[in-house]
Amino acid sequence: MQFELALVLAVTAMSWLVVRLVRWSVGHAASVPARRPASATRHRSAFVDALSSGDEGEGDAIPTAAAAAALRVREVEHARHHDLCAHGDRTHQGDCVDGHKRPIPRDYSRLLMSLGGVETEVLHFAAADLSSAITTATAAAATTTAQKPSSRAASSRKQHSKTIAVMIPGNPGVAEFYLPYMRHLWTASEHSVDVVAISHAGHSIASANNGRLFSLEEQIAHKVDFVRALLRNGGVNNLDKSNSEPDNVQLVLMGHSVGAHICLKVLQRLSAQERTRVSLTTLLFPTIQYIGKTPNAARIGPLTKIRPVLAHIVGLVDIFVHSAIRQTLVRMFMGHGEEVEILHAVRNLICRSTISNVLYMAAHEFEEIGDWDSRVIQANLDKLVFYYGRTDGWVPLSHFDRTRETFPAARAILCERQLKHAFVLEGGSEQMAELVYDWIRSSNGASSKKWQ
Repeated sequence: MQFELALVLAVTAMSWLVVRLVRWSVGHAASVPARRPASATRHRSAFVDALSSGDEGEGDAIPTAAAAAALRVREVEHARHHDLCAHGDRTHQGDCVDGHKRPIPRDYSRLLMSLGGVETEVLHFAAADLSSAITTATAAAATTTAQKPSSRAASSRKQHSKTIAVMIPGNPGVAEFYLPYMRHLWTASEHSVDVVAISHAGHSIASANNGRLFSLEEQIAHKVDFVRALLRNGGVNNLDKSNSEPDNVQLVLMGHSVGAHICLKVLQRLSAQERTRVSLTTLLFPTIQYIGKTPNAARIGPLTKIRPVLAHIVGLVDIFVHSAIRQTLVRMFMGHGEEVEILHAVRNLICRSTISNVLYMAAHEFEEIGDWDSRVIQANLDKLVFYYGRTDGWVPLSHFDRTRETFPAARAILCERQLKHAFVLEGGSEQMAELVYDWIRSSNGASSKKWQ
């Protein structure tokens, strides 16, 4: 009896620890299509030379193994919800959190790709297809007048250019945490914007990479490779085929917490020509300076010192504790009001390799993120938006003050909406999506009403 009680207490404690790690650091890291037949799970594989050409980045750009490697894309379209749930949680593939009652909406695609040999998970809300509209407008412009058809065609392409909003997460870097935010952004744009999120390498079950650990520097190189692949192929849907209009794409980078630091590094390493196709970069609750000295780092820091032990215990819980118990504990600690996708993301963090990567990356962040590179910020100031919280254990108000003092012309905004650092966990996804979409419209020439 004492053993069973001790086991229950141990499992409860580890589940609480995982959930607390998410709440402390996820910011550091918050119409359904018709169902296919039960056997309709299918895979689409293709190889493309996405990274084999183009200008090298500037500044402290470093060559990566992916620079001359092919990029493999596999789209995973899940079968009916009840067939997935029947397999249980052991497969880490199911899309159910509360039995058959709460299926995850399927208005997005989940892609698995090998990027420079690194298995990568990408979530994608696809924009409406603009290719036919571009073709029609270009043809019309070319036949309206015989004097300057090429300039009119170019104008039409620019007018109908495709915008891809790319979410680079915090830590834990699980793209699924951002699904509600992505969906609100996609809806706000009336499906006119491609919305994409990429998980950090090793931070999701789908891209565990056999337990390999990835440092902060490796995560940065991983995102540079992904952004270049998008630019050179004209978007997610074109990664497996040649696109005749890759220059018709504009990227919006969205970095949350440490993702903001990664965004700045991506801008630094892109070539000058590549940077012209990044129209906006939003830095949400940005941990871009002295993160190791923040109050939250003082709490998380000691856990990074015992990473192997914690990862081993989480691994035992993953193996020996039934999925229903883990599911119940996650709901208990997270609360019943969370979106089903958030609960699913938290539950899938109860895995040895993902927790190990979360803590390993955090340790590198605390050591390596010191002072910002003011040259990179100044050079890209016209496309940066800084968004700070009023009470943020990862980004104190002094960071906002320093941004305003160092860069007087910066669009540095102090939140007036009571949004939290981990907004994806605190019910702030819709408000944040509305803000970001208005910034996107403003960067495209529309008037902005929501800079605050």
